[in-house]
Amino acid sequence: MSVQNSASEMSEQARSNPHDIPLAKIDVSDSTLYEHDVHDAFFRRLREEDPVHYLADSPFGPFWSITRFADIQYVDSHHDIFSSEPSILIGDHSEDIPLTNFIQSDPPVHDVQRKAVQNVVAPSNLAELEPIIRSRAASILDGLPVGETSCDSSVGFLGTTCALNLLRGGRRPEIKHHESGSGLLAASAPTPPNGP
Repeated sequence: MSVQNSASEMSEQARSNPHDIPLAKIDVSDSTLYEHDVHDAFFRRLREEDPVHYLADSPFGPFWSITRFADIQYVDSHHDIFSSEPSILIGDHSEDIPLTNFIQSDPPVHDVQRKAVQNVVAPSNLAELEPIIRSRAASILDGLPVGETSCDSSVGFLGTTCALNLLRGGRRPEIKHHESGSGLLAASAPTPPNGP
């Protein structure tokens, strides 16, 4: 992944005030919103005015953005109405890498796979692993070049390392090769009902 800090590379949408764009045209799949850290204002507008937002025309095709916490919970708990399959990603998918995992699977596959990792991500286990994960994350981040705007696959490597730490119970993960994919999560970071 390469992040450019040049304003000339920002999309017209990213340079605009979200309230000056017709609601039906807001496209949260625009990567420059995230590269230039202006996405929050776009999600805020969607939460306030169009929390179940449909974008008919994007570079990736039509998609829905669900931006309120309660709505996300409803969608996530009603697999008989809403489906995560074939993917929760917006973007190009490599046919060489299968996309099947429990996050983007529906029951019963989701339930079986989630049960296998449920104890690993229990709050007590996460609290125990927190110092290890923080230390390894700091080590990866400290190794990044200062002043560079390109982070290549380091961000993906950090995510992979943290996930493997969880799944291996804190033992140092053995990663021989990591390739970061080119996809954008189609989700906002909603504020829980009781605050941040």
